[in-house]
Amino acid sequence: MTVPIQLNRLIKSIFRQHWICLVALMFAPACHSATPPTTTAKEFKGATPLEWSVRMADSETSRLGDKRAWRPGRSVKWDYTAGLFTLSLLKLNEKIPTPAYVEFSKDTIGSFITEDGGIQGYKMAEYNIDNIAPGKTVIALYELTKEARYKKCADMLRKQLDTHPRTSQGGFWHKERYPAQMWLDGLFMGAPFYAEYANDFSGGSAVDLEDVVKQFRLIDEHLYDPASQLYYHGWDEKRVQEWADKTTGLSSNFWGRAIGWWAMAQVDVLDFLPKNHKGRAEIIALIKKTSDGIVKHQDATSGVWWQVMDKGGKPGNYLEATASAMFVYSMAKAVNNGYLSRDYVPAILKGYDGIINKFMKVDGGEKVSLTRCCSVAGLGYGRDGSYEYYLREPVIDNDLKGVGPFVLAGIEVQKLLGLPMTVRKDAKQAAAAKPSVAKEWAQLPEILSRIYAPIIPGREFSIVDYGAAADAKTDSSEAITKAIAAASKAGGGRVIVPAGEYLTGPIELKSKIELHLDHGATLKFKTDPNA
Repeated sequence: MTVPIQLNRLIKSIFRQHWICLVALMFAPACHSATPPTTTAKEFKGATPLEWSVRMADSETSRLGDKRAWRPGRSVKWDYTAGLFTLSLLKLNEKIPTPAYVEFSKDTIGSFITEDGGIQGYKMAEYNIDNIAPGKTVIALYELTKEARYKKCADMLRKQLDTHPRTSQGGFWHKERYPAQMWLDGLFMGAPFYAEYANDFSGGSAVDLEDVVKQFRLIDEHLYDPASQLYYHGWDEKRVQEWADKTTGLSSNFWGRAIGWWAMAQVDVLDFLPKNHKGRAEIIALIKKTSDGIVKHQDATSGVWWQVMDKGGKPGNYLEATASAMFVYSMAKAVNNGYLSRDYVPAILKGYDGIINKFMKVDGGEKVSLTRCCSVAGLGYGRDGSYEYYLREPVIDNDLKGVGPFVLAGIEVQKLLGLPMTVRKDAKQAAAAKPSVAKEWAQLPEILSRIYAPIIPGREFSIVDYGAAADAKTDSSEAITKAIAAASKAGGGRVIVPAGEYLTGPIELKSKIELHLDHGATLKFKTDPNA
């Protein structure tokens, strides 16, 4: 299609104006708080815990861009790891207001959620407890945006729990394809969302909250080992799985991250359990019980924890980052909230210092990476739960199952140390205050990585329905403006220009609006610049 010269000039003008905006963005200071701490900070390799959290959050959002967001034709899935990372960003945003964290979370999680609250690719009939976990971010986004689709989505996830299969005592199966099994992981995936939903939307339902507490009670009853003071990864009520002991139904090893999920579930669920609820005392007792086992197996030299927790130093075993971050977060939050005494502070700080020194890597410039993350581990379908099994799963950098807890740990350790919730202006930000063209152009890839494609709702608004005429003579400016306004009022959509020639003046698009020209459609701009 030939572009009329007036349109060509308009495009150049728009590009010129937006390029000026981009340059202004490049020269603008970073949006994090630049107020320096008013007290002498306890630093770890030159940064406070909160500063490490910000560096990690900025690094990972830059690396990921929109890779974890749903797009038509893209192979991505509704995923608990993305839910955990985005929740950590929203928690960090509460301390260091950063719109980019909110937008990243809205795109990564919100892109999956349809107007009616459905989730792209989600199938309730799979009864996967992992699918409940992102619901915590869904509720957080509803509280931030008040968009009805987030509330509808939370309602649907809560509905899954009504029919989710259970053990004979009422414990949620980990998945439909893992029958009669409870895993430590499942408590983090389901319980905090269940409690938050009950607290926020069900009037603090006593039945639901008691059901939440029962899940913890059952795990403690069946999976705790008094000798090691640790919890086994999984339990098979039927004693038929290849990995299950035929007498106890238990798996055979103490996997660090499984215990990390269990520990985080405990401190997080108490955020939503009323102060007068009788189950609070049970959960708090479990926090101490779990933390005692964690501290007992802390590596004395590095301060962090082993992949298989009770076999430190055994050939093949390795110090692992995701579990270490989870333990530091859980215990620091427990001390901050009064669930644990400050007797645990030395172990917490030793653990955090160990994470920074053992696992954190600076990737040149300002990006940081969390190394030595176990990629994945489970039970069944060829995974026998043996010591050797846990050591042969891939070890990677920046697994979100570690990145999210690391961000959360920094927030809690900052509070534990009594430091203000601010971050100092670093060298990179200081340089931004004195623009250097060469340095600022070097930031272009990072800036572009933070620009996300808009999510356009499927609604359509034809300009013909608002009075446009396809005769190349009638001024259709007002009709196009009305169609755009109607689409914007509805929350976004596609403004359709059907086949034909339409005369118009300047067009001003709004957020979440796509101007779509059908095959054979032409927009002709008026030649009078004053019209």
